[in-house]
Order: sequence, then structure tokens, then C-alpha cells
Amino acid sequence: MNIIKDLVKKLKKDKKDIAILGIILPDEKLAKNKKLKPIISQVKEDGPAYEVLKENDQILKINKKKINTLQDWSNEQKKFKPNEIVIIRVKRRNQELNRAIRTISLEEFDKPKQKHLVRLGIYFSEGTEAKIFAVEKKSVAKNKLKSGDIILEVNGKLINNQDEYSKVTKKVLWGQTINFKILRKNKKINFKIKSNSFYHYKLNHLTFGIKTKLFKKKYLKVINTQSLYSEGNLIKKGDIIIDLTTQVNGKQIKKQFIDDDDLFRTIVENFEPTQRVNFNILRKKKELKVEIVFKNFFDFLEKNEDLTRNSGLTKPQADFMLREYENGDYQGLSDELRAKIVKMDLQEELSVSDEESLFISSYVKKEKVSGKDSFVVYYDSFPSTYNFEEEKVYLKIYVFDVTDLDQKEYEDIYYQTEDYEDNPRLENYIRDNCNVIKSNNFDWSEGSSVLVQTKLLNPYDDPPEKIAFPYSVMNFPKAGKRKLAFRSFICKKDLKFHETEGRPLNGSFINYRPEHFKLDLYGNPFDEYGSYPEILGYDSIEIEAEYKQAGYLGVNRQKLDSLIIPLGYSIASINNDSLKSIELVKDNIAYKGDRTLEGGINQALNLKMIYEKSQKNTIDPQIYLKEIKNFSKIDERYEVINLLLNIATHDNTLTSTENKFLDDVAEKLELNQSKYLEIKKIETASLKSVDFGDKADESIFGLSKDMDDKTKCRILRQEYSRWNSQTNNSNKDKRVRAKEMVNLIANLRKQYNC
Repeated sequence: MNIIKDLVKKLKKDKKDIAILGIILPDEKLAKNKKLKPIISQVKEDGPAYEVLKENDQILKINKKKINTLQDWSNEQKKFKPNEIVIIRVKRRNQELNRAIRTISLEEFDKPKQKHLVRLGIYFSEGTEAKIFAVEKKSVAKNKLKSGDIILEVNGKLINNQDEYSKVTKKVLWGQTINFKILRKNKKINFKIKSNSFYHYKLNHLTFGIKTKLFKKKYLKVINTQSLYSEGNLIKKGDIIIDLTTQVNGKQIKKQFIDDDDLFRTIVENFEPTQRVNFNILRKKKELKVEIVFKNFFDFLEKNEDLTRNSGLTKPQADFMLREYENGDYQGLSDELRAKIVKMDLQEELSVSDEESLFISSYVKKEKVSGKDSFVVYYDSFPSTYNFEEEKVYLKIYVFDVTDLDQKEYEDIYYQTEDYEDNPRLENYIRDNCNVIKSNNFDWSEGSSVLVQTKLLNPYDDPPEKIAFPYSVMNFPKAGKRKLAFRSFICKKDLKFHETEGRPLNGSFINYRPEHFKLDLYGNPFDEYGSYPEILGYDSIEIEAEYKQAGYLGVNRQKLDSLIIPLGYSIASINNDSLKSIELVKDNIAYKGDRTLEGGINQALNLKMIYEKSQKNTIDPQIYLKEIKNFSKIDERYEVINLLLNIATHDNTLTSTENKFLDDVAEKLELNQSKYLEIKKIETASLKSVDFGDKADESIFGLSKDMDDKTKCRILRQEYSRWNSQTNNSNKDKRVRAKEMVNLIANLRKQYNC
């Protein structure tokens, strides 16, 4: 059903007059039970209720009026007006919560307007005339427009005053080119200026809010400052600004100001975020030198968010206030609205989680499922999911070949050191003799073709009873009669698993506790000391199996390693000298299954050979790519791309040249595009700098020319939801990357008319 057409038809109103929250409930006319409770079945990501209300929330009240049935909801919904603040009380599990939402019109929901107006870094003189007073140093208008220019036309529209300029530029979208006609020294000049993005503006916009008045016809006296801007609380009201000093290319520059206009223009036209200057000031008859580091708009927003969240508001109050501020294009909130938000009774949602280990018990049987031979894992004991935090806890099942793990050999290595679990030889033994089952079927795997079954444990659902693994999708490491261990983890969402080994990660280190637990000499519990809080429950059950094909470890590993080295060198040498490049390859490459003295010698010889070859000739990666493709298996090709990603991102950045190299390798090795992009997204999520080049839609999201706009929009909606959820991440690098990606996706959605 088309919800928009249905609403217009049902309410018989113009789209601009219909108010929308962006939530979907069952239609009361279609519901067999007319007293069905008003429970939210979907929250639209483009609606104002997104990330405020949740699926399965039961609506109890709207603006204090009780809502008992779907009919009650329908009746109240018709009364909403666009741009109205609505207080909705919902039941979420056993909690009752009030939430504030500002409605939007159906017209805006159907065609979302640009949230933030285009800013070009232009400041106007006081008065009505569109006369430019200053142009920011890092703005897109710099080197085009100048102080003193008078704007005559914008995109062919006559401009007589600043209000008309604002009216015309409100219609401009980020990324569009704007045509200007200006008057400069009695000469009319035409310019084209391409706006960049709001992200670019926030990154380069310098915040400076000192206001002054002339003091004794010689100095400037501070009459106002902005504590969240660059000056912070370093410059205070009443300070006398004597002059400014700074260094440019080792040369000391000193500047006195004749008036407030001179001060502001000097700062915005000559400095940029992260630069430093010294103000010589007089405070209470005492001369002081104050150093100011200029901040950008991102810094301002971060300070503002911290201030808001530490002002005594509840989290929902702070969330709503920040949302109102952003939706108002950061123009500020009225005192009346602030007071209204402070009085709102918006409750904190209690965090529901279980930090203790949970008991699960499983067994595995060979059965036919839908006509296919399968291994079926049954759970005869599974904890209630009621106390799990919603969408935070998962059941993940991995399968390992444990045939070659020998208790005596393990013990011999175990007792060689007191620090048993942090023993490199023990880890190597486990890694070489216990390998994860893989799959060439994309739907059954993650990372580097690791076979896995994943189930979200929703507190509203019944616990799982059984999970099936078709034999046909399983790729064993070795042929013959084998023993398989089906390992079940109840784990938190933020628990990561190694992309090629399928083992849980403890920070950046691989967690071998499942193997230690299996071979534990004393039968201790899986997590006796609470060392793995992300793993809430664990169980492993074993079964005999036979594999008649060649295992994935049967490929000549030494030959593959010799081909990986020159490929790794090729990407390392993009931004590094030859010696640094070969060191990067040495630090990152791992020889799986070949830890003998001969293997180490081969590694050293291969590294030496490629280094010497690079001194005489250019290394051509295409030659080695062709060889890798000819004899490697698909899971080994994913290992190659993981190695290249690790090398490229060692400096916490990814350049467009490195990215293009990676894309080319993925294409030549015929990797699954979706899986490759997923691996790249995970690896680059927290990098400080990523440049995907001018084909970001293809390189990041896999959009191709043969896709229709509907498919592209569906992919972009999914990506928007994914990255938007990270914009409040506690990690600043991840937060900045997420906001950058959200803006990129928003621009692409406009491009494809989403």
C-alpha cells in the first residue's frame, strides 16, 4: 500500500496541510480485531520519529489524551498540524516513556527539503544593500568575491538587498554552481561559484565572535564574546585589545585594529581553523598575552552538544533540544522554546542488559532439511531473552574443525611459560591445528568466507530452538574424516570476530578462549574471571563428519605468499619509499600453516628479492594478480584484500590512489562486490582521512550504471541508516567519518531522486 496516497485520499487534504510523524501502525479498517492495541510496526527513517520511537512501542497517550485502540490513534492523528510539537507516551517493554516530536508535512516527507542552507562564507556590511564586508579565507567564494563587492544578480535574479539575496540562495542545493553578477569599482563582473558541501563548510568555517567598541580613539574594548567560539573564555568582556601578533613563514607580524570591522575582517579573511594567534590585551590595568587556536564549526557543535548534555536535562530532553537546533539550521533556539523543553517530562530509558554469563546447552544432529543433508544445532536450554537490550544481543554460531587438536601436545606447549594464554607458540599451535569452516556461498558467510549463522535475540521473540547448516555450503579445511565443533556465542552487538579466522576479538587481539576451554586441564568455566564481558553465554558441541573434496588448506600456500609480497609492496609504495614499503609488507604478512624454519627463510628471501627488484625495475602488480587468480581459492583472495587494506591504512588514512588500487584488485580477483565493500567499510570506519575519489558511489556503495534509481535508492537508504546511527559515537574519529558519509549519502540521494 502506498502510505502517502492513502493518507491524502483518507484525509482529503493537500499534502502541505497533512502532518506526519513517520510511523506506521496497522490500518484500523483492515484489522480483524477492532480493539487491537496501537503498536508501532515501522518507523520511517525519513520521518521525525526516527530514532525517537521504536518498532513495537505501544502508544498510550498523545498530548496527555489516552489512546487505547487503533481507532483512537487514527482520530488523533488527523488533528496533527505540520510543524507542531507532539508529546507521545509509549510503552516500551515494562517502561512508560514520554517522547517529544515535531511533525513535518506530508509534502516534506514525500520530498525532503535540504536541511541546511548553502553557505558561501560571505559576510555583508550593515544595512540592507547586498554589499560584501568580508569573505572567509577557506570558503569557496574566496578568490572570486571580495570585500566591497556589491551583488547585483544571483542565478539571473536581481538582488537589491540582503533579504533578496537570502531568498534566492535558499533555493540553491549543496554542490550546485551559483551564477553571480557583481559590481566592483563601477565595473560589472560575472562569476560562477560551485558550492561544496555542508560538511566542507563546517570543517573550514572559522568561528569568531568577539565584538568591540573603540576605546580612547585608539584601542578596542571587548563588549561581547561567544564562549563556544574560538575565543572561548580566554578573552573576556571589558578586555582592551592592544594588538595581534602571529608568525607567517618564520616572520613575526603585528597588527593593530582601528575598529570592530577591521578586527573581524582581518580574522576571517586571513586565518583558518587550527591556526594560532596571540592577542596582547589589557585586563584590569595588567598587560597579558592570550593565545587563541581558531576552531571550526564542528568544534562549536561538539562544545554545544557537551554543554547541552551537561546542563541538567534528561537525555531525551537534550536529544530533542539538539534536534530542534539542527533542524533550525543552527540559527539558535528562542528562550520560549528552551523553557518549554526544560519543562517537558521526558523520561530516561533504563538500560536493560545482562552482564553475567548465561547458561546455554546444545546438541547437534545430522538431518535432512528441505531435502538437503544438514547439521542441525538444537538448544535444549536457552536463557530467556526478555532481559536482553533490544537489538544489542546476538546468537552467533561458528563451526571449527577440531580434529587435529591434541591434548598432550597442547599441554607440552602450555607448561613452557607461566603466562599460559598469552603464549605465541600456543596460539600458533591452535591456529595451525584448529581451522574455521568456510563457505563460498555469500549468504552463509561473513568476512573472508567464514561460515556463520547469526540471529538477533529480540526480547519480544521466543528463544531459538534449532539452527541448520546445509552440508552443501560448508568448505572444510582438510579432506577425510573430521571432527566438527559447533560453537554458539550469545554476545553483544559490539563483539567483533576475526575476518579470516572466525574467532572473537579481544580488542585488536584474537581470543583463543574457546580452544583453551576445550583443552582446559582443570575444567574451569568458560569465563571464570569475567574477562570477556561481550560474551554473555557460550556452548560448543562436537560431531563426526566426512569431507570428500580437497580442503581449502590444500593450495600451495608458499606459492601464494610469494605472490602476495609484490602485491603488498605495490600498494605500500604508493605513499612510501622502497625501504618503508618492504618493512610494511614484512610487518603485515602472515604465513598461515607454514611456521617452519624453511617458511621463515622463504619469507626473508622473497622480501629481499622484491626489494632488489624494485631498485632496478617497476613492480607490475597485474602480473601477480593474474597468477593469484589462476590458482587461489576465493577465501584466500579475501585474505589478500585484507592484507592490502591493512598496509594501506597503517597510517590511519586511505588515499584515492590506494582506494583505486584496492578496487582494481577486487575486480581482477573477481571478489563479490557486496562483501568486498562491506570489508572496506569496516576497515575504514574509524580512519582519520578517507578519499574515495570522484567515483564514491561506485567505490563505497557499489552503485553501478546498470542499476535503476529504485535499486540505488534502496541501497542508499540502508547505508544512511547504518552511518547515521554512528553520528553520536563516543569515538570522535568514527563520529566525524559517519557525519561525512551521511552528507555524502544525502547528496547522492538527491542526485538519484530518492
